[in-house]
Amino acid sequence: MRERVPDDIVEDILGQLPVKSLTRFRCVSKSCNSIITGTTFINKHLKLNLNQCESLISTNTRSGYLLYATKDKNSSSLCTVVCNNDRTLTQVSWFEMPSFFDECNIVDFCNGLFCLASYEKELCHIIYLWNPSVRMFKKLLATPFTDKDTRHTTSVMGLAYNSQNNDFKILRIVTVLDGQEAEAEIYSLSADSWRRFFREIMLPPNSLDGVRGYFGELALFKGSLAVFIISNEHQGILCHIWFMKEYGVAESWTKKYRVQTDWLCNGDFFGCTNNGELLIKNDTGLVSIDPESQNQNILAIEDANWLAFSANSMESLVLLDGGFLSSQIVTVISSDFGHIV
Repeated sequence: MRERVPDDIVEDILGQLPVKSLTRFRCVSKSCNSIITGTTFINKHLKLNLNQCESLISTNTRSGYLLYATKDKNSSSLCTVVCNNDRTLTQVSWFEMPSFFDECNIVDFCNGLFCLASYEKELCHIIYLWNPSVRMFKKLLATPFTDKDTRHTTSVMGLAYNSQNNDFKILRIVTVLDGQEAEAEIYSLSADSWRRFFREIMLPPNSLDGVRGYFGELALFKGSLAVFIISNEHQGILCHIWFMKEYGVAESWTKKYRVQTDWLCNGDFFGCTNNGELLIKNDTGLVSIDPESQNQNILAIEDANWLAFSANSMESLVLLDGGFLSSQIVTVISSDFGHIV
């Protein structure tokens, strides 16, 4: 029966299946394995999942997802919960993280793919792209920036998906604390290479006037680039929120909110939800704050050392065509999926 069905029809059928089923069907035959692990099919499956997620978002059946990581003395785990419209949380997935990630921090998450990094000497990062759904990872080495004193530098990274060319990219920026220019590089998964790049975007004018003891964060706020300036002032801890109406146009910076809050000024800011609520950690624990009403919602999540919001909780086959199995979980995969024939 298999040989009487054209390959394009088989691909269309397989493209509608979830990741767990596809990883099992790799064991059916060499031809099935070849289709499922092919770059063309992986990209097609990803786009179909993205379209399905967009349809679910438009129905407004849920408020999105929270992803968080916890760590104890024995292991680390990654959990995803759905945010129900009644503000309750329901667990939808749980993964144990490979032990060699113990020295890594989760940097970002995008469309089923996680970016983790550990800091090495001479400003060199060991970076991993990890897909827990297919239990595969890809190890990257970010090139060290020269002429930098590691004691006086800070670095940030982010992961994003470019839908125009169907590519995942990592942005890494290194800043010298004495005011020298920052340096940046971008990694492309499709090209499997880094390139140097930097373009300055001016901060909001006069945004720091009268602000004492501040730190800043960048995040996506209701679809726009936003800067959050958290300061310790006479009135208490304040968060000044500026957003850019037109991306790349410095004149479009607009001050939207000034939120007085009791969260500690220690950098425990995890970004925003799609509706603009701030995800932070304060004396109460993990909470979401509505900057307009300033109402707080306590999140029923304990001992999380990383937290992120996602409009979708999609799984993907990304890295299946070029990743590496964790030695810790090879036996699990073998017993779960059998052997390729």
